[in-house]
Amino acid sequence: MQSNCGLSDPIVDQVIDQLDGIFCDLNILFYMTLNFHWNMEDPRFIALHKFLDGQYHEMVELIDGVAERYRKLGCIVPASMKELANGAKLREPSGQPSGDEMLTILAEAHEHMIKKVRAAVQVTADLGDPGTADMLTAQLRWHEKQDWMLRSHL
Repeated sequence: MQSNCGLSDPIVDQVIDQLDGIFCDLNILFYMTLNFHWNMEDPRFIALHKFLDGQYHEMVELIDGVAERYRKLGCIVPASMKELANGAKLREPSGQPSGDEMLTILAEAHEHMIKKVRAAVQVTADLGDPGTADMLTAQLRWHEKQDWMLRSHL
């Protein structure tokens, strides 16, 4: 799909380079959150189960928004599990963490996303792509809020 969005092909390539790592890590974070939602064993189970349910449902919207940005820029979304795993820096923990460990792991993952997304906001703005920068700015605020909410449980 060709897109006439006013950005040159080399600029689009640089924007997509920024989106690739974010998209892959966001998908890993989604599956970590879903895993912990399903496998939480903690005295606060019902509250944390519902809390994580809200997080992963909201993450679906973020993932979809980034995927739609790929398509708007005329690019194919990396959507296979292999592509996502290979492109991600985030790694899922092994074993069965405790409730507090799960919350800490998720908070640290959101902090990772905050740093990555914040850098991409600057790069995409500097490249003259305010549409992507704006989308990422909203995602940055969301990750910051989730990090704060997760840490509030600890």
